Amino acid sequence: MPPPKISMDQRGYALTNGVTARKRKDGTWVFWVRVVNLDQPGVAVSANLQIATDRDFQQLVDVLPVTLTAPKSFIAQIPYMPRVGNTQLYYRYVIGQSASAAPAVSAVVGSIAPWDNESRVQ
Repeated sequence: MPPPKISMDQRGYALTNGVTARKRKDGTWVFWVRVVNLDQPGVAVSANLQIATDRDFQQLVDVLPVTLTAPKSFIAQIPYMPRVGNTQLYYRYVIGQSASAAPAVSAVVGSIAPWDNESRVQ
């Protein structure tokens, strides 16, 4: 398996593991994410995991806050039980409250579906 691509933008944020999630036997999805701020490497990163029914994120289903800190190597694991049944969902990470804060990070989109056990890159 090739190493994950590093996504960076002009503001110095890097999504270093792409979009990754796995489904547990109970149906809960666990998302793994690592985002660092290359301009301020020791500062915690405040992000949101956005989950939507559409690829354009016009139909948001959930927004989960995520804090990535240096003691945890800027890695977070976020458990999520979908509230929408039998539907493919799309997800992305947004730095702060806006996709424009770090466009290269929020441009990376994944999907989860009840018939899959791992997420897919879109």
